[in-house]
Amino acid sequence: MSETARQLLLFFLVVTLSIGLEEYAQGSIITTPTDLSPGDEYRLVFVTSGSIRPSDFIEDYNNFVDGYGDTILPGDWKAIASTYHSDDVQMSARDNTGTQGEAMIPIYNLIGERVADGYGDLWDGSIQSPIQYNEDGDKEINAVLTGTHHTGIIWSAQYYTNFGYMFDDNYLDDKWINFADRYTHDDFWDDDGDTGGPKMYGMSEVLTVQESSEVIPEPASVITWMLLGIVGCISTWWNRRRKTS
Repeated sequence: MSETARQLLLFFLVVTLSIGLEEYAQGSIITTPTDLSPGDEYRLVFVTSGSIRPSDFIEDYNNFVDGYGDTILPGDWKAIASTYHSDDVQMSARDNTGTQGEAMIPIYNLIGERVADGYGDLWDGSIQSPIQYNEDGDKEINAVLTGTHHTGIIWSAQYYTNFGYMFDDNYLDDKWINFADRYTHDDFWDDDGDTGGPKMYGMSEVLTVQESSEVIPEPASVITWMLLGIVGCISTWWNRRRKTS
């Protein structure tokens, strides 16, 4: 094999492995943030891969979100959403998720990015990183049912099913949860209501970094070191073949 052919083969192998490893990394999730220490508390947020019809009752949203959240970590997952059925039957996202006040419990998405430094930071009108990753670690770009003002309270009785968008980093301001359009009970997307419609944000209960928790390296670092090792092995093998030929 000529030197040019060998170089082309090496290039092809590196590109193929890079694509495969990148796809694998995009589908992985991080449930223990790497910037925390054992004993630190934190919470996780995600967006469901499935969609749901609007409801007047927060229990419907919580049950829906919890089913997806339990595939990440078993626990008590709540919807980041508000509902209004009547003056006596209503719920705000801030109360539903227990994020009232100024507790400095950081919140992370499922690829280890910090979304907010604490509860006050979550409801100050902006977030640091988009939530936008579902329970499998895949990116979602869809409408999200929230019914919630950016301060965490019910948007209004009229707009209780308003939605936010997740388009990369374009909506880190109040539009991450508060958008200008809304859905009503007449807006059904398919017969079963499970696909084609808006998603929902979910939040975990308060979690604690355990002493035995292992630091999970970022996917980019894993890919880099794996590629360097593969390239090194291939180079060594070719050099040995050249010396013995």
